[in-house]
Amino acid sequence: MVDIMKVEYHEDYYPNGQPYWRCPYVNGVPHGTVKSYYSNGQLEYEVPYVNGVAHGTGKWYYDNGELRRESIFIGGRLYGVTKIYNRAGRLVDIKYFWKGQTISKRKWKAIPRLTKVLTGVTDE
Repeated sequence: MVDIMKVEYHEDYYPNGQPYWRCPYVNGVPHGTVKSYYSNGQLEYEVPYVNGVAHGTGKWYYDNGELRRESIFIGGRLYGVTKIYNRAGRLVDIKYFWKGQTISKRKWKAIPRLTKVLTGVTDE
């Protein structure tokens, strides 16, 4: 028997007709890339979901289109390096996460590389 996934898209719009957000659902839960937009139509964020949980690289943007933040989610928790940029697109901060908690750079470096590879988290 072949299991066919039925994808439904939930969407909402600003009064000006621009999209506000779009979320694919499979079997009643978010599954795919959830996107939100500014009222000018510019992408605000995109976060991949798997079976209702954030999983993968999420990106947030300024209303001018420049990347604001890039974070890695595994099973709904932040992992690895989160990069933060200013409105001009310049990297201004790096934060380190493990199992959803902020950790110091020193603790991040102490996590064995094999553990990082096995969880799908990179140093970059």
